[in-house]
Amino acid sequence: MATAALVFGQRFKSYRVDTFVGGLDVKTTKLRLSRLKHGNRLTAASNMLLTTEGGVTKRFGKVAINTVTLGATVQIKGGIQFRLSSGTDYQVVGTSDGRVVRINTDGTTSNLATGKSTNGAVRYRFAVYNDLLHITNGFDAPMTWDGTTFANMAGSPPATGRVVVMHGNRAFMTATAVPSRLYWSKLNNTLDWTGTTDA
Repeated sequence: MATAALVFGQRFKSYRVDTFVGGLDVKTTKLRLSRLKHGNRLTAASNMLLTTEGGVTKRFGKVAINTVTLGATVQIKGGIQFRLSSGTDYQVVGTSDGRVVRINTDGTTSNLATGKSTNGAVRYRFAVYNDLLHITNGFDAPMTWDGTTFANMAGSPPATGRVVVMHGNRAFMTATAVPSRLYWSKLNNTLDWTGTTDA
């Protein structure tokens, strides 16, 4: 239990915390909250995250990674920190004006691809397997980048890959054309989507 010191001319404020399992409560009156046997709710929460166990941690910070604007009205529609096994890091984002952009370590930017969909529903998704970045947006052909070469994904993946994830040494993908269907690559080869006997 912690209590704030009373300073002349200020109203008395008390603060008691047993646990935060009650979460953020902005509806219950302060009088009712003060009568609770165990303080377990927050009435204000700034710059913090509540854990599933009822604890509190400081909100993770943010860092500006680019010094050059992507454009006055350009929105980032998805991004990833792509780390190669060599330890080289890249920041890669998809933008609302149809670009896939690498943000360089000095804060400048380089276009990896242009002319991609500018549909308002575009959302870029990324997954990494064996130092190869897989990129989808639900409107264009799936893409790959290995830190050097940017290309449309080989091996006949779904034409409009929407969500891509890696699991069990395979790539799994959904597509805009048939959203209820799940596609997967061959085992240990995310660039081959033609196998039917490799279950």
